[in-house]
This record gives sequence, structure tokens and C-alpha cells, in this order.
Amino acid sequence: DAAEITRLIRSASRKPLHWDGSQAFGQYDLWTLTLELADGSHVDLSAGLEESVVMIDGALYSSPPLHQLLRERRTPPADAVVQADLAPIRSDVDKILEDLLAEQNQWLDEFSGARYTGIRLTEFARLSSYPDLLEGKEVNLYLFDYGLSIDDLAKAGWAGGPWVDGNGLFHPGSHIFHLLTVEDGGRIEAWRTILWEFPLEVGGQGFDDLVTEDYVRDVVVNNLRDQLDPVVPASADTPEEAQLYGQSLARYLESLGPVT
Repeated sequence: DAAEITRLIRSASRKPLHWDGSQAFGQYDLWTLTLELADGSHVDLSAGLEESVVMIDGALYSSPPLHQLLRERRTPPADAVVQADLAPIRSDVDKILEDLLAEQNQWLDEFSGARYTGIRLTEFARLSSYPDLLEGKEVNLYLFDYGLSIDDLAKAGWAGGPWVDGNGLFHPGSHIFHLLTVEDGGRIEAWRTILWEFPLEVGGQGFDDLVTEDYVRDVVVNNLRDQLDPVVPASADTPEEAQLYGQSLARYLESLGPVT
């Protein structure tokens, strides 16, 4: 609400703070907002780990409500994790998070020598399902994101456009994370993460003309091709197995669509 933000800025401007220009990492500039004014000028707002303090056009002011507003803009909502989608595979998703934490720590150890102390699922929602791609399996695409905790944000992996949410969790990357799974009987047999510039949600706001069912299916199939090559039985020692192999291969090739 622009009117509410304007009111908070005016209120904060009456409470300036002395500042010598020094700051600890992330103290005042983790969450930012630029307001465009009617005359074409703009106002730059930011807030950080220093509670109740905001920066307005490079100067500090005391404003607990404005600080809270800036922080909440980057706080994932409680319903971002859809429990109905997560519950059937929760234990497997927990294992995936453990693997991602280990992977991130391996990279961070080489980058800064620090370690992330934990990982939390911050977004999870099933976007689409494909029961026809693999015989006896279900392929699912989820919107998926996680945040990493670390004692010193300055030692996190600040490369590739990462960001910090309103809970102080570090998100390693500016693109949208997705989780692609191959599931059987409620268990995840294989998975991979997919980074995309926008959510792969059919008809998603702002991308409804681009993100069609065919568009998302192509992304899924191409990533399946990379992960499971070939996505068919590995051997055929009898005529019966050869026939099953051929049928599986035909279904797989048909799912890729026509060659262009």
C-alpha cells in the first residue's frame, strides 16, 4: 500500500539517527525497496538485522513499523509450504534437504571456510504431474525453495544473486527453484532441482501466454532425459523382455514430441 508506506516514511523522517557511515554486514541493507514518485524521482528504502532501524536515501531513521514492513516483504508466507502436497513424501524431502545442505557446505568450505548450520524448507507446492511418462511411475514437478542458516552472513556464498529472507535465512540463487521427482508408491526414487527464471506454473500470473502445458512438459521431459538416459529397461535377454523394451522405448520417444 503506497499510501501506508508514504505515511511511515513521513513518520520515520521525524526520528533521524546519528550515523558515522560504518556498518556490520547486513546491518541496514538486507531488504530493499525503491519507490517511484509522481515527479519521476525515487526514494530508496532498506532495512537489515538492526531491529527498528531503516535507511532512507542513505540516512538512518528509527521506525519499527517500517522496518517490519520491509522485512515482511521478504518473509515467505506460512502457506508457501502446501502440507497436503508435502505430507505423503515428507521423509524423502527431508533427505533431499540433508543432501542439499551437505552439497552447499562442501562448496562453502572451499569458498570461505564457513559452514551452514541448518536448512529449512520455505516453499513447496506441486505444480504438475505426469503419470504417463514412465511405466509404473509418477513424475511430479514442485515449486521448491529452502533457506540456509549461518552464524555469519558475511561468510555465506554471496555469488550468483543470492538473497536473505525476512527470517534471516540465506537463499543461494536468484532464480526460481523447482524439484522434479520420479515417484513410486509414495516414495521418491529419483530427483533433481531445476532453476528457472520464473515459476513453471501453467497460466502463472504474468507468464500465462508463455507457460503452457506443452511448455512445462517440454522442460520436464528434457530434464528427465538428462537424468534417466534411457528411461527404459536396461536389458532385454528374452523375446518377451525385448517386446517390453520396445514398448517402453516407444512410449518414451513419443513423450518427447516431434523432432523440429
